Amino acid sequence: MKYQIGARLTDPNGCLDDDPGLLAKLQTQVSNCMTRLFQKPDRGGNPFLFALTCPRPHELLTEIPGLGMPFTTAATDGQKYYWFPEFLAKLNADELATVMQHEGYHTTFFHPERMKSANPRVRNWAMDYVVNACIWVDHETTQRKGQLWGGNLGDPISLKDLCDHIDGTTEAFKKGEPRIFADKSLHGRSPESIYDEIMKHWEKSPRKCKKCGALSLDPKTGKPKKPGPCQNRPGCKHGGMCCPGCGSEINPQSGDGYGDGMPFPMDAHIAGKLSKQEVQSDVMRAAQQAQQMRGTVPSDIEDYLGELIKPTLKFTDIVRSACLKKTHDAGMKNDWKRFRRRYISASPRQYLPKRHSHKPRWLAMIDTSGSMSQDDLTYGISQLKVLGNHTEGYIVPCDATVDWAAVTPIK
Repeated sequence: MKYQIGARLTDPNGCLDDDPGLLAKLQTQVSNCMTRLFQKPDRGGNPFLFALTCPRPHELLTEIPGLGMPFTTAATDGQKYYWFPEFLAKLNADELATVMQHEGYHTTFFHPERMKSANPRVRNWAMDYVVNACIWVDHETTQRKGQLWGGNLGDPISLKDLCDHIDGTTEAFKKGEPRIFADKSLHGRSPESIYDEIMKHWEKSPRKCKKCGALSLDPKTGKPKKPGPCQNRPGCKHGGMCCPGCGSEINPQSGDGYGDGMPFPMDAHIAGKLSKQEVQSDVMRAAQQAQQMRGTVPSDIEDYLGELIKPTLKFTDIVRSACLKKTHDAGMKNDWKRFRRRYISASPRQYLPKRHSHKPRWLAMIDTSGSMSQDDLTYGISQLKVLGNHTEGYIVPCDATVDWAAVTPIK
């Protein structure tokens, strides 16, 4: 059974063709979650999340689209939500709502398109910290019923505990124990800043294997904890796809080792299929529908929408716009002061004017008084780069009076 009319969850890939009973159970589970999200926060609902996730197709999946890699949790590309049957089956109502909100935030913040060249594991951890901090703060602000963490999702691990584990000073993880990358104190930080902080510890970690990058070494001895048969020898349980140095399983897509006991994120981060404009439009639609349902919009989303509806113009935006407008208004003109080298008539020689584009002219006055440090002056000059190479102007130093004798032309 691949489709069921009216079901919020479908199985177009035939993942549960042999178990129609389980498919019906999972469809009911997703429908019940949607019904709950439709209600007000004091009854455990989340109208914004309902408006964001409900219109999208939800499908069962066992392999990441286009990559052929195993898929064992949840994911979204912005257009659809994907669920691994066994993962979905073990989630209770609270956990399912948390995972849905987690996926929605990834799309809203355009995470799939950020830090593509970064270490894939650390990148995923950093983005999860950002998303889960937003979920945590919103949950406490709205006093929403239900439990966020624990159970099948695992208990939160703070950024400090993660870095201490990477440094080899503590053992923060037990094999097979689910943990979630959540730290409320990180609310408001960018994934890039969290990534940089983790990488400072990662690069110097005594656990790090120099060949594959996995944190699979004993921090005291610098040797693999359990080399076992996984050394690219016959009998390797990973089919030979493991590090010859530490025995960790190798990710065939990135070449990084990851069989080191570190917990995996609770979802797979896959490339998005929506443009930034489409994501923004989707978020605004969900926010409007949530308000119509007398629900609340998460504070992080309100800040995000505020930037879209009433964007803050920077100095550089205003200057760049003025230069472009002046160039457009003046257009291309024929200048009789400069002629084309080739004449159009031999006797008498006749020339045509040379065509040129208008260069906007500007005047910048720089405060050079004692109140300005060298860094202040350097920063002020650097801001003139916004004017580009197709303008001309003058820099005038100013103290108590304007020093016109020290004017510097810029062409």
